[in-house]
Amino acid sequence: DAALATAGGALDFAVGGDACVFSGRAQGGGGEAGLRRALETLVALLQDNGERAPAFAKFQKELPGLIVDTERPTWGGARLLFDRALADGDRRRLPLEFEPARRVTAEQVEGFLAAELAGPIELVVVAQLPLDALVKQVATTVGTLPTRGTALPIDESRRAATPMKRGLDESRGAIDLDTQVALLQVVYPAGDARDAASERRLELLGDVVGDRLRAEIREKLGTTYSPNGGAWGDPALRGRGRVELDVRVDPAKLAVIKEACLAAMETLAKQGVAKAELERLRAARIGNGDALARDPDFWLRQLHRTFATPALQDELADLKHWYDGVTVAELNALAKESLTREKASVLAVRPR
Repeated sequence: DAALATAGGALDFAVGGDACVFSGRAQGGGGEAGLRRALETLVALLQDNGERAPAFAKFQKELPGLIVDTERPTWGGARLLFDRALADGDRRRLPLEFEPARRVTAEQVEGFLAAELAGPIELVVVAQLPLDALVKQVATTVGTLPTRGTALPIDESRRAATPMKRGLDESRGAIDLDTQVALLQVVYPAGDARDAASERRLELLGDVVGDRLRAEIREKLGTTYSPNGGAWGDPALRGRGRVELDVRVDPAKLAVIKEACLAAMETLAKQGVAKAELERLRAARIGNGDALARDPDFWLRQLHRTFATPALQDELADLKHWYDGVTVAELNALAKESLTREKASVLAVRPR
């Protein structure tokens, strides 16, 4: 950390989806020097892992503080219990649980990392630097590593997600909230976002849901505070995604708003999206034609996909039309599949 900081660089590590991921960045005035230091640190970590025992001991000591206490009546605890129920035993997208995490040993971690970090590297760099400078940075750092081993075989069956539970009704009261409003969350199952086309459909469906909440719930009924709607799909696991409504409401109107939300989504599932509605929301999402081009996270996510889908590079050359391929028929099919009343799971929490 100290070496990175002196050059304005940063490097993080996570295991998620279907990969071990190092994510580096040049921060502040780091610029090219910060990027180089992040790449140098990556190389150093892959060549010499150092002494991991102190870090593992620190993890074990801090483990209790990393676990959400679901015994305490809090909004976060209520949401975690709700998400666990929705996951139906599949914990891959849930926070740590204390007992299973406590039983993990340093030797297990070492064995896992040794095998995973010996394989091929896919590298994406996004920077406002000349291309030849970036190529040189990579060639003189990551490019000096010994030849990588072959990729570990992936059991494709592991990509399948347990279907999300449907029709749950979790009503909770006496929650310790620093607010006088009730909190309502409605979740519908949706498809994954393992490719860019699926991700774009989900993004626009989320925009439609949010727009319907604004028009049908907040403006017509006027009893909610900042209702939010959105959709998300898993980038690695097949069939896992969700459409989610989050609403804050006067506790006395909770039942009315819950029914109004379910009815609005049911109408969307049955009647679909109007062409004019889609065009308006599509234009709003793309906004300024350069908006996506200025988003490093967008580039990292999509360029990572080009390793498996090279044709995606052609679409990335024209970001002003990034969402043009999403059709009314596709959105209507997605809404009809996901937003039926019997598939809705509801968490309602009243303040103490």
